[in-house]
Amino acid sequence: MAKVMLSQDVLAICLIIADGDIEIGLEQIIQGVEKFQDRENCHFGIDFRCAFHMLLSLELGVKSFSDNFDQFKLADIMADMLSFDDVYCNDEGENWYKRPGYVHDQKDYDTSEDKQKRNIKKKMEIFLCHKDYAVYHQDNIKRFMKEINLTEERLYRLSIPC
Repeated sequence: MAKVMLSQDVLAICLIIADGDIEIGLEQIIQGVEKFQDRENCHFGIDFRCAFHMLLSLELGVKSFSDNFDQFKLADIMADMLSFDDVYCNDEGENWYKRPGYVHDQKDYDTSEDKQKRNIKKKMEIFLCHKDYAVYHQDNIKRFMKEINLTEERLYRLSIPC
């Protein structure tokens, strides 16, 4: 089954799993996502390992790395994640997409939720996408997460029961 997840939702999941620690390795995030899904008997509809692999290799041009993603930190890819609009997943894999000028055309589409998520993405871009991560202490990031309501409750809203 195909699934589209907004890039800011993917980053939100990563930040929540990492408890605001942007220096955490991607492997730890992948394992945290898998533990949450197993514990709560749910899934997010995307394979985070495959999504990170596609982002690093195809989109960012990383030529070689092992299957262990700990050599990459969340801080290394946050801005790159947000440079895309979403991750599209189907049985062939995960791909990151930029959809300039994209307008959703479904009748039941919630435009207020869309506006809220676009605002969250803007806030994330302003707060998180700087080259000097030294200024971002984990406590500051946790305060920012609280400000934009990135709590474990969001994990439940973004997941699908198994």
